[in-house]
Amino acid sequence: RLLLYLTYQPCHHSGGHSRRLLGEHSISCTLLLCAFLREVLHPAGVGLDLRVAYTYRAHWEEGGYASKYEPAVLSARRGLALLRREGVALRSLSPADWVRHPLSPPRFTPHAVRPRGPCTDASRTCPLSSR
Repeated sequence: RLLLYLTYQPCHHSGGHSRRLLGEHSISCTLLLCAFLREVLHPAGVGLDLRVAYTYRAHWEEGGYASKYEPAVLSARRGLALLRREGVALRSLSPADWVRHPLSPPRFTPHAVRPRGPCTDASRTCPLSSR
């Protein structure tokens, strides 16, 4: 498996802040990853595992944001569904993922890093979990 650590989930026409293009952005990193998975990784017998620190827009609760963001929120959710459908293993970062790399600054203490986002709150549904 190829393991990728990402700050945010891959965009799916959901990036940017242009009022005109919210949810209609021309780029989909999700589709690029899916194509790479089908054309390169799968033929080589390699799977894809994404560890995401923060789900951007996909986790926003309905009614908790301005209606102008609706297309971007729906696009972000569709992107996560596409990745799951392609067999990509998706999950949020866990404390075990926060390890000190030998080249990290000496003052870096992984245990002091507190994961943020919806996947750290057991009372909410994590958009990265399988449905």
